[in-house]
Amino acid sequence: MSSVVEALMKLSMSTLSTIIKFSSLIFYFASYSHSVRHCAKLFISLHIWCIYGHTLKDTRLSENSSAKTISTSWWASWVDLYVLRVATSISVKMASFDSPSELTFEFISELVTASLGTVNGEDTDGRTYNSVKDMWDFELMVDNNKKDVTDGSQISDTKWYQDGLQYWDDSSKCSISDDGVLQGYGKLTPIDTRDSNIFLDALKECRPELKLEVAADCGAGIGRVTKNFLINRFERVHLVEVSPRLLASAPEYIGAKYKDRIECIVQGLQEFTPKSNTYDVIWTQWVIGQLHDLHFVRFLRRCAEGLRPGGVIVLKDNCSTTCTFLVDKDDSSVCRHIEYIRILVRLAGLNIVLERRQKGFPEELYPVVMMALSKD
Repeated sequence: MSSVVEALMKLSMSTLSTIIKFSSLIFYFASYSHSVRHCAKLFISLHIWCIYGHTLKDTRLSENSSAKTISTSWWASWVDLYVLRVATSISVKMASFDSPSELTFEFISELVTASLGTVNGEDTDGRTYNSVKDMWDFELMVDNNKKDVTDGSQISDTKWYQDGLQYWDDSSKCSISDDGVLQGYGKLTPIDTRDSNIFLDALKECRPELKLEVAADCGAGIGRVTKNFLINRFERVHLVEVSPRLLASAPEYIGAKYKDRIECIVQGLQEFTPKSNTYDVIWTQWVIGQLHDLHFVRFLRRCAEGLRPGGVIVLKDNCSTTCTFLVDKDDSSVCRHIEYIRILVRLAGLNIVLERRQKGFPEELYPVVMMALSKD
């Protein structure tokens, strides 16, 4: 061990730090297992040894330097260690996660905070949050006259999902049209479809085993994604949608000639459980924000079990860039930071096979990211 440390001490501090930080990122994206925890601790210990050795060396080489120079070396080193501890703390927390029953909002909140450092969330009513847990405690609180969350507050997701369903089932808020389901941005359908096709082509290229036979359109609405994209690429498509009103219009919207190739399933994604070995692609677009974090992770896990060999889950959704998350009080949805989403994906035990950003959307809209997820 000492020979390894001596060899590393010959490197510059910046080079050494880069190597160790890169290793920490590998642990972050690695499959969660107990071995990851031990590796993360090893790298922390190794970094402490190197910091100690480099600082002593810097002191010996700077005997004629001012105390301020030496002090700066110590401070820079320990700040560097703190950054590493934050990064590896995510690995340790991920490694300690073993079963679905252990997943809590508090656990997820700690991961998001450890990853992003500062959490700044808000909702469309102007309320601000300092943590993911605080947000979900408030949003899922039973009391309709929400003011403050207390330890005795009851938590339930019933109203969260009821409010979302009520919004999409209201014809005055969402008409049966592209403009209706895209909240006035129906003109984006051609650009949206173009990039979805490009993404699927790239996915097929890097994953030749992927078949294009059966797809699920999750959050299907009136069938916009199916009509313009999925039905042209897959032999059969199952449309999954929580709003009976929207889904009832899908067969006519998509077209009578496709009636034998589609199947409509009225169900919320928090309950949707695909049969094992059913889908090549489960396409989930502009809907994952309707699920709270626990259901997000469980949904992905169930979908993973529903994939055929070589199959993938595709998430295509908005990502917040100005804050950690933004809660839309109108339709009970949350727009998450991309790193927040990645954490939930890893908690579901999935890997990101391919990630791309949608191009050509107006600047006033959130960035839209496409990511393909797989168990392998």
